Amino acid sequence: MNSLLKWTSRSFLTAVLLLTAAMLQAQNNAAFSKISLGFVMGFPTGKTAKVYINGYGGSFKAEYNILRSLNLTGSVGYQAFRYRDDVKKRLEYNQEETQPDGVVAIKLGAKYYFGGIYYAALELGAANTLENGITSSFSYGPTLGVFLPFSKSYGADLGLRYEGWKGNGAQVSFFGLRAAFAIGKNK
Repeated sequence: MNSLLKWTSRSFLTAVLLLTAAMLQAQNNAAFSKISLGFVMGFPTGKTAKVYINGYGGSFKAEYNILRSLNLTGSVGYQAFRYRDDVKKRLEYNQEETQPDGVVAIKLGAKYYFGGIYYAALELGAANTLENGITSSFSYGPTLGVFLPFSKSYGADLGLRYEGWKGNGAQVSFFGLRAAFAIGKNK
């Protein structure tokens, strides 16, 4: 647990330093067309936290600027969650599959930029479970984040979202953290 505390404090300090640097650079509005590729971590909430410990994956997002502070978004991502140890042992005892199902989420939405680099976003779509036949669930994800420009063409996109997948009488919910590298051309 001590190493987790050190990792968390270092991550927090790094995030604060990056945000401070970005605020000093943020003369331009970050609402411009861009694409990004990122790493995603998921932290289950509610009943989902009784089954899964955490999730991981990746995502690709495209943004198209339609107004000064508004972008339309489209994204596709892959995520898998790890079972809690007690759940995994129970599955092994019952000779059931212990590899978590992979999920491909395809979503469309909008991202509104305020304060130059900060944004609020909402995406809706489908989360498609891949194992044991494809099953689809309704997916929604409100997000708060920041775009940290490195130059007029490159930057980092850091977002924290709450995401839910509802379908077939079940629900998965989690907080997601996305760290992505973005490429676009700011005018």
